[in-house]
Amino acid sequence: MADNNADQKQNPQEQPPTPKDGEDGGKKEQGEKTYTEQELGKAISNRLDRERKKLQEQFNKTLEEKLEEASRLAKMDEEERKKAEADKLQAEIERKERELTKREMTLEAKSQLSSKNLPTELADFVIGEDAEAIESRIKTISSIFDTAVAKAVKEKMSGKTPDDPDKKPPQNKRMHNSSGVIVG
Repeated sequence: MADNNADQKQNPQEQPPTPKDGEDGGKKEQGEKTYTEQELGKAISNRLDRERKKLQEQFNKTLEEKLEEASRLAKMDEEERKKAEADKLQAEIERKERELTKREMTLEAKSQLSSKNLPTELADFVIGEDAEAIESRIKTISSIFDTAVAKAVKEKMSGKTPDDPDKKPPQNKRMHNSSGVIVG
């Protein structure tokens, strides 16, 4: 057999032809679709056009909003403009404070859940305005969780107790001797 492989390496003309790109010798796998370069290029081009259009619409919307704001500010006098800018800054500060508070409360909730050996994935469900609200919600979830676990354990444990494999069935005190006579 090794000689046969050596012969094939020495005579590459005698080896069976391998399928070329796009050819599979008539053996196509079911469900597999092949694309030509033209089809693939068209699909990619269509996708790029859709993304360009989407980005252009987003850009136009943002640009329109900025132009409207600039036009509105241009119509105001100096004092009104300063007040509008201050209001905008105040709204941004309040938004950032809400984000920071939420992040802090999430960390607090995860910490409290972890200390009570509860899954930290429950943090989104127990977030409150402050640590006391979080603790109250955790107590509620903990009692519900404990009740559900106890119920599940009770259901699993209910039913017939399995037989002890080490326990042998009771034997009669009477025994038979080798001739079949009852002794005892």
